[in-house]
Amino acid sequence: AVSLPVALGMFLLAPQICLTLFGPGYEQSAIHLQFLLPYFVLTLLNSVATCTLIALGEERSFARYQMIGSTVLIAAVLLVTSAAGSPGAGVGISFGELVTLLLLLRLLKRKEAIDLRPTAVRFAGALACTGILVYLAGGLDPVLLVPIAIAGLTISILLTRALSIHDARLLLARFI
Repeated sequence: AVSLPVALGMFLLAPQICLTLFGPGYEQSAIHLQFLLPYFVLTLLNSVATCTLIALGEERSFARYQMIGSTVLIAAVLLVTSAAGSPGAGVGISFGELVTLLLLLRLLKRKEAIDLRPTAVRFAGALACTGILVYLAGGLDPVLLVPIAIAGLTISILLTRALSIHDARLLLARFI
């Protein structure tokens, strides 16, 4: 849940981030950062699935699915980069990471370790509310828009009960 507001903030502030880190003349590199942000979000989600599988003793299955996902990632990066240039690398790496995440979630579902459907639907609702808020406030300076988006996502999560007390307790019991 934290990765999405961070990624949104980085997306909106990408030109300023590139200017601050690399100096004048590098503002155009912001598009590359923006194309890599889905990978950032997916990798954090992937880490949760990885930790859960290892805690369940599924290292062998995890390694097999990770190899499949990595193969897809490499193929996607090569194909999309050759077709779309350097921004395509971000698209390819994000696609490969998405495939890996879907494979790991499939394995978790088979092990009956997790049921994401109710939470995913509520969280999608919270994201939709946040997206509408960001769209309506899109004319604001990104420095103001990022905290507004984070506050909007937090409030949306609470209102839609995307993370219930039961879910929080379940996560704490599994990971602590």
